Amino acid sequence: MKVLKKKKFRDRKIGTFLQQFAPEVLTDVSDMIPDFGALKLVGKLIAKHPTMGEERKLEGEKIVEKELRKNTFNYRVKLSLIISAVATAFGSLINVSENCLTEILTAIVSYF
Repeated sequence: MKVLKKKKFRDRKIGTFLQQFAPEVLTDVSDMIPDFGALKLVGKLIAKHPTMGEERKLEGEKIVEKELRKNTFNYRVKLSLIISAVATAFGSLINVSENCLTEILTAIVSYF
């Protein structure tokens, strides 16, 4: 199984965009981990950027939204896998039937 290395912020699509249109913003956030908080911060910085045109601001905001959706999906998938693994291990320890375990996992995962 190949482990994907997380790209640095400046190497992602939003980093490339900022390098072209708002390099000072990229300098301020380039060492941050591109998590939900950092992406939301970048979105706000783009929206308030004094010299970037409205068309570029919209382009940047779309990139940020796409990254946020991707991160949210990845977070939910990882969380679901962890919950599933823990529940399966716990279920096998206490001898819960497979059908019952499936119902429990479905309820838990659908919550997220």
